[in-house]
Amino acid sequence: ANLSCIQVSTSQLANIPSSWTKDAAAEFSTDCTPCLISGELTNGVLNQTIPFGNAIIPTYYKLASTCSDTTFTGEYNGGVSGVTVFLYDDEFYISGTPTEEGVFEYSFSGFLFEQGAENQSDSMTVTGTIIVTAPSVSGSLTSGSSSQTVVRTNSITQTQYTFTATGGSLSASASGLPPGVNLIFSNNIATLSGTTTTAGTYNYTITASAGSTNQTVQGTITVNEGPQYGSSTVDQSQTVGGWSAGGLTQWQSFTVGVKGKLTEFQWKMGNPVTESEPQSVTFKIYSGEGNGGTLLATSSGLLTPDYRDDDGNYIGEQYISYDLSSVGLLVDVNQVYTMEITITSQNVGFVPLNINNPYTRGTSSHAGNANSDYLFKTFVAPQTN
Repeated sequence: ANLSCIQVSTSQLANIPSSWTKDAAAEFSTDCTPCLISGELTNGVLNQTIPFGNAIIPTYYKLASTCSDTTFTGEYNGGVSGVTVFLYDDEFYISGTPTEEGVFEYSFSGFLFEQGAENQSDSMTVTGTIIVTAPSVSGSLTSGSSSQTVVRTNSITQTQYTFTATGGSLSASASGLPPGVNLIFSNNIATLSGTTTTAGTYNYTITASAGSTNQTVQGTITVNEGPQYGSSTVDQSQTVGGWSAGGLTQWQSFTVGVKGKLTEFQWKMGNPVTESEPQSVTFKIYSGEGNGGTLLATSSGLLTPDYRDDDGNYIGEQYISYDLSSVGLLVDVNQVYTMEITITSQNVGFVPLNINNPYTRGTSSHAGNANSDYLFKTFVAPQTN
């Protein structure tokens, strides 16, 4: 048979005995054209720098041969986790998102095989470097205040910080917050909210992290103890009667004597309808003298006394109490307020009064005498600090 080429090395040629001669029927040559591999970059770059959390530029490297009927194999070494390299047909593909920071050298090699040959004809190795830099993180106040003062047991003004990063997912934590105040981190926004429980000055820090990068913002929340109150006691009163009056609406003004919290108002009255069950009565408190000021509170569910007890005895007048402890009405010395009562039916005088001006720090709505005062008591829990 005729061979177009027998490829041997120079050392192999030296080993052929000089006495050997070519058979006249065989045609061959030891002067062969080698089958070589080559390659070129078709997309991306072999050396690249990216911030952590970002995908690399997809890189493609295509192999070629000087011969036909060839196949390629490949292998990959080095690199960074998160980035994959594979050979498809005659092209290497490099892509992915690194999961760590640093400088990573890599290489991939292509091996050329001629059709039917067991040994490779040629090979080549390509090297590159991927540098994954730490991301930058920044944060700024976007709502609320970085420094605020609040009274204990009150909620702080909601405060928000917005963070951004050049790569990687963000997380955040806080330290130094007052008890009762919490951090919620969502959509790269750190939100501080809650109700304080303990007085003190709290210098807090919020730390946002992406990769190995940390960014902090600081602020201060001052929690004051706030006013403290003692036991509720009688502040103003007028308890001397002698006369009686009626009317669907009555009011009595008073002047505060102790700074604190108004907790209760008592008004002495009987049943406005003879021989009847207890009647509905509504208390209202206004700022200033008379019922033309600002309405501050309104009672519900209060009743006048019954007309008779279970034994048929006439009950008469009793103090009816309006509990204001849950209203939180803060009062100060010499402030003037007015309490008004309203009923829906009346056929008899039911509120005792005194027409000799017994209470000089207020007056009543009684039309018959400008010096009249109803019988009442106010209760105040005095502020102790």
